Amino acid sequence: QTLFADGCVRYSIDRTPRARSLRCVATSERVLPGSTDAMRWVMADWGMQMVLARDVAERVAPALRPFTSELVARAGLSARDLPRLQFAVHPGGPRIIDGVRAALELEERQVTTSREVLLDYGNMSSATLPHVWKRMLDDPAIAPGTPIVSLAFGPGITISGAVFVKA
Repeated sequence: QTLFADGCVRYSIDRTPRARSLRCVATSERVLPGSTDAMRWVMADWGMQMVLARDVAERVAPALRPFTSELVARAGLSARDLPRLQFAVHPGGPRIIDGVRAALELEERQVTTSREVLLDYGNMSSATLPHVWKRMLDDPAIAPGTPIVSLAFGPGITISGAVFVKA
């Protein structure tokens, strides 16, 4: 979920729990069949160009609920827990956030942080989610112990997810 970026971010990974941190309790990744041409990076001498089909959100939607249900189950939660969870959605654009919200039947408050980061910084590629995570860590309205489902979408179309618990 954080391979490279247009934005700048620094974070540490440690086995020892710390105050103001996220503890990773589950991860998963899946490439959607037949989606190779829907999202890809083309490398050239002058840099990288992203090729993105207009229907990425529509392609992701049917796979998102089963993917997320399996992901939260790995974290010891169930699909019934979704309404009480926070979501860090890679804000590639408003349609991605809207699509995730609709597919998972989330309330706007569950994706607000992702929208705010998109509004403030735009899509910074892989650096975007760490900015969402940081803002969630700094938000006193998100209590310690709150599970946070992090979702990103990449080339192939790849769905990448993690469940963190705010320390």
